[in-house]
Amino acid sequence: MLKAAAAAIESYFPNPDRRGCPPPDTVRQLARRRIPLPETGELVDHVATCSPCFQVYNRYRRPKLARVIGTTVLATIVLISLALVWRYRTAHEFTSPPQIAHVPAAPILSAMSDYREASPTRSTDVQVARTETPRLPTSLLNLTILLPFGTEDGQYAIQIRGSNGDPVSTASGTAQWSGTAEALAAKLDLRHLPAGAYSLAVRKGEASWHSYPLILEQAK
Repeated sequence: MLKAAAAAIESYFPNPDRRGCPPPDTVRQLARRRIPLPETGELVDHVATCSPCFQVYNRYRRPKLARVIGTTVLATIVLISLALVWRYRTAHEFTSPPQIAHVPAAPILSAMSDYREASPTRSTDVQVARTETPRLPTSLLNLTILLPFGTEDGQYAIQIRGSNGDPVSTASGTAQWSGTAEALAAKLDLRHLPAGAYSLAVRKGEASWHSYPLILEQAK
C-alpha cells in the first residue's frame, strides 16, 4: 500500500512549472528530519501534492529508510535466534529424555546332536539311528551336529523338516574332523517351532540329502 501511494504521488500531481516549490535544500532538510515539526505543516502539504518535490524528498529518504529497514531486519533476526536458542535449551533442560524400554537379547544356547552311529546311506528317507534320537530345545542354538563316520569335510546346507517333509528352519555350516568326529557347526533359530517329532537333513553342495530323526522339546 505504501509503495502504491508513493507511486501515485510521483505521477498524479505533476507540476512542470514548479509553482510554489521550496528550494531543494529545504526538501532535503525535511527528508532528513532537520526541520522542527511545528514548521513542517505547509511544506509537508506541498510535497505531498507535488510530484517533482516528492521525488526529491523520496530520493533523500531512501538511503536513510534502507538503513532503518536493515537495522529492523537485523534486530528481528537476532530476536528470533535468541527465541529459538531459549526454546532449544528449555526443551533439553526441563524435558525428561524419552525412556527406551530395554529388551533383553535372546539367549543363545549351545547344543549337540549326535548322529555318528547313523547310516550314511544317501536317501531322502529318514535314517534309523542306532542310538537314542537326539533332542533339542526350541531356542536360538549354537548347534554342533556330529555326522556319521565317513562324512566328508566341507560346507553343508541344513534343514529342520516337519512331519510332512517340508523344511521349517534352514541354516548352513562347515563340517570338519575334530579328532573324534566329523563336527558340523551351525546356528539355528528354533524358537518359532512347537515341540514334537522332526527330522534334520544335511547335504554337501548338490549332493543328495541325508535325513536323521530329531525331537524338539519346549525350551524352559
